[in-house]
Amino acid sequence: MAESPTFLLSRLPHQCQAVDPSFITASRRKKAANRAKSSKYYDINKTEINEAKRISRTRRSVFPTVGRAERILSRKQKPQEPPLKAAVATSTVAEQRESNRIIAATPLKGIISGTTASSSCTPPSPGTTSAPASKAPATALPPSAAPPRSKMAVLADRIPMMWEQFGEVVSNRPLKEYLTNICERFAQLQEEDLESTRTLFEDEQEKLYQVRELILRYQSKALNLEGCTRVWREWDTLRARVDLYLRELSELECEAILGPGQLVVEFRRKTLAFQRAS
Repeated sequence: MAESPTFLLSRLPHQCQAVDPSFITASRRKKAANRAKSSKYYDINKTEINEAKRISRTRRSVFPTVGRAERILSRKQKPQEPPLKAAVATSTVAEQRESNRIIAATPLKGIISGTTASSSCTPPSPGTTSAPASKAPATALPPSAAPPRSKMAVLADRIPMMWEQFGEVVSNRPLKEYLTNICERFAQLQEEDLESTRTLFEDEQEKLYQVRELILRYQSKALNLEGCTRVWREWDTLRARVDLYLRELSELECEAILGPGQLVVEFRRKTLAFQRAS
């Protein structure tokens, strides 16, 4: 007996059965409408969206954050301290009982020895001298028992060290003296060896950029630990000073690029920016 076509179609896999064309059309229309809404929203607010993306990228580059997976892994690896509440409570109760027993037994000892409890509080007679009470020698804590220092205290101690390192880079000169020395060295090198003047500004900028990179690293740590506190502001003051030296040095380099001898001529005429400022 031959089977009907409807029965044969029902036995086919679900993937082989025909799909309703209206369902496909409705799905495509819905996706197209969603795309149109997204495009319209972006066209209206693209300035704010791009600005938010730029700020987010800048913040991630300056203040790198730890990912969620790394935070979870660090929490799992953190050793857990054993519960000490029961032991501390037991020792506290035992010590309290012992102290109460000693206090209660003290007046009885005075009565048994023929003295009253108030006799210990009376001052000695003028003709007698009382032996000075022996004091227990003060024991200093070993170095291992000293409390650990906080991370912010360590960052605060590194600020004077970084000021010294910055002073070594600029030879402990103020800004005007530092720039004057650079111009004099440039003029001397221009007379002796013109090729060596190309690396003068690059070498000085490289030294300052290395100091600046360390400052930004420590400043970022201070910001992540406690925010804009006193330590962070001290690091920011040092960072601003290094940026000032870098900015003035870049202006001198631009003057030197204009032409051979241009920087030396303006320096001798005292028409450079740092010379006019004074």
